[in-house]
Amino acid sequence: MSVAKTGARRRAPIRASRKPDEPRRARRVRPKPPRPRESLSDGLREFEAAVEEEDCPRIRSLGFNGKAQITAERCEKRFLPSLEGFRPEDREQYRSVGVVDFRTKLGSETLVFLLAKDGRFRWALRAPRPQRKEAVGTEPPPRRRLDGVASSAVKAFRSGRCEPLRKDGKGVLLDPDLARQQCQRATWLRKPLRGDPSARPKRLGASSSVAFYALSPRGGPYTTLVVQIKGERAAFSTAFAVPRGER
Repeated sequence: MSVAKTGARRRAPIRASRKPDEPRRARRVRPKPPRPRESLSDGLREFEAAVEEEDCPRIRSLGFNGKAQITAERCEKRFLPSLEGFRPEDREQYRSVGVVDFRTKLGSETLVFLLAKDGRFRWALRAPRPQRKEAVGTEPPPRRRLDGVASSAVKAFRSGRCEPLRKDGKGVLLDPDLARQQCQRATWLRKPLRGDPSARPKRLGASSSVAFYALSPRGGPYTTLVVQIKGERAAFSTAFAVPRGER
């Protein structure tokens, strides 16, 4: 006895709809730099006034990372005394980065400002430069060489293999081990970089002594990479990140 085929269609499974009160998953977008609310000149003016008044609490509050930028003891004993005779000279802005050449009684340096989360230019670090030589407006080494240094730094941050940063910094950085240490601790950058293989450093600007790159991994913070230059050599120095959700 044969059984006739019914030819009935199989129903597709019903997809569960999202509940009205269920939050949508945040889109993984590339972070952008903060919107500027003040100029580089404004940031420099505030910093210069704090130095003239020998006001370490104010100097610390004007740092890119706030008072975490430098300890009170270091500011009083080393940072402020080394700025005696502080005199700004030329300055230049590379989008979210500001560079100011200055002189003190001890010599010549470059002060780097970055756009912080409040949209104001805050001092981030001091970069050495040859005596009586300017950094602003000078010709950097070949672009391909600097781009290679920045790309190698991103590779190290993404993989967690940070020892090459220390080796490459020898003879260029005052303490090349600091670059390795920051790379090892930077879980805040490693995770988004691994989740975004297409994230690449984009050059913001450069001089003969320092170069800057923006890094914007999806789901991560807007980060500025600093590359220091000494003669024909260059090495990754440090990275500064703007906390997400606070721009």
